[in-house]
Amino acid sequence: MGRAVAAVLAAVGLVTGCSDPGATTGAPTAPHGGPSPAATGAPPDREARAAELAVVLDQRAGALLRGDRAGWLQAVDPAATAFAQRQAAAYDALSLLPLTSWSYSVLGTSPARPRDAALAADPESWVAQVELSYEVAGADPVPVRRSQVLTVVRRAEGWRLADDVAPPGAGRADADLWDIRPVRVAQGAASVVVADASLPPAAADTVAALADRSVVRVDEVWGTDWPRRVVVVVAGSLDDLAALLGREPGSTGPLAGLAAVTTGRVGGTGTTSGDRVLLNAQAYDELTDAGRDVVLTHEITHVATRAATRTPVPGWLVEGFADYVGFRGSGVPVGTAAEEALVQVRADGVPDALPGDGEFDTHIGAEPEAYELAWLACRMIAETHGEQRLVELYRSVAGGRRLDAALADVLGVTPAGLTAAWQAYLGKLAA
Repeated sequence: MGRAVAAVLAAVGLVTGCSDPGATTGAPTAPHGGPSPAATGAPPDREARAAELAVVLDQRAGALLRGDRAGWLQAVDPAATAFAQRQAAAYDALSLLPLTSWSYSVLGTSPARPRDAALAADPESWVAQVELSYEVAGADPVPVRRSQVLTVVRRAEGWRLADDVAPPGAGRADADLWDIRPVRVAQGAASVVVADASLPPAAADTVAALADRSVVRVDEVWGTDWPRRVVVVVAGSLDDLAALLGREPGSTGPLAGLAAVTTGRVGGTGTTSGDRVLLNAQAYDELTDAGRDVVLTHEITHVATRAATRTPVPGWLVEGFADYVGFRGSGVPVGTAAEEALVQVRADGVPDALPGDGEFDTHIGAEPEAYELAWLACRMIAETHGEQRLVELYRSVAGGRRLDAALADVLGVTPAGLTAAWQAYLGKLAA
């Protein structure tokens, strides 16, 4: 196998940490003290119109939850043909999801004008900033929140939605895959998979089966005190992956070798929101069967550990632990899984310190060696002190203990002692 297999498995090392910073921005707040309606073209009775829009959106949400396709589409401007088609496809996807809630909050009026020239010239049209909240049964302990920017137009029937793409100056709009293109939905015992419909028909079902197996593998190490139901989104292109991560279409370079990433919001109370495992179909499909198992288990480990995370955990422990669970029982030899790191050790000697958090930043392109070195640190802890001590160390730091205090209490070592033991371990493996 050698470097050829290592290159395939290297995508494991290009998986981000608990969350992607680009996907954690909160919803925009309503503007205060902004330009006058006359200067912006916004309607002068913005509060009344926002209230009327809220009624339209409430009706739309109710239609979705009761399975009323016509009611969902009633809120859409028939003249906005492309948007209407996207909304029809979105309904078809959402109707397959086990949703327990779906609601909107109108946050305010944006000073931006619609991106369509005709609508921009219409003084009755306006751009609304909206927050969408929804829950997938079993997977979302608290509602997912998405920022939306909606173009609103007046028709004879009342206010209608004409677009959900943010025009320049309107602020950020979050996206789920069904907002971008048609999707397929598959449900496993412990998973919900949303996949680009252009991928092979069996793709969603295959990922659901793998995700179910990964949940069991995570339970064996971490335990069962987490939601134990995951939402996996399979993006068919780098542009779609960038959109899901809230990045610009032209910023896909660092994403090319990224097989998967876990996104969501982490609060200070240990409650996470919107945990989603995003798969890059192009890179994921190039992995070996073992590589796919490792990657998916790695990401689902992030979902599990996030449920107990109240304070930041060092990147080496976050990623090393996820790889420890991923590789555990995979049958992949350590010399293959950590080949890049061991080659580096043989050439340059052992590193002076454990990998820093910046080495796992996918915005600039994370290095496989950092993930491998972090994995070997966690593997060493499990071999020396026992797997449960490794879990206890993670839980202690995630729960708020300083790393040095947690190392002393759980392992009886200092940070310097841990580093020295890890360096010796690397040296032994490299030899």
